[in-house]
Amino acid sequence: MSLANFWKEKVWKKLSFTDYICIKLSYIAFGMMLIAWIPALNKVDGWWYFVIFLLLTITLLYRYLRK
Repeated sequence: MSLANFWKEKVWKKLSFTDYICIKLSYIAFGMMLIAWIPALNKVDGWWYFVIFLLLTITLLYRYLRK
C-alpha cells in the first residue's frame, strides 16, 4: 500500500481537516517555543527542524492509529 493510499484510507477518514491543521499548527508553535527558550537552537540547521517535525508527526499518527 502506498503512503498516499494509507493516508487516504486510514488517517483521513478519522481526522477532519481542522484536526489536521490544528496538529500542524501545534507542532509549529512547539518548535517556536523551544527556540525562544533555548537560544542555542537558533544556530541549528533547518533540516533538523524538518526531522523533528517529521518524527513528531509520525509518533502522533502512530498513537492515533493504535486506538
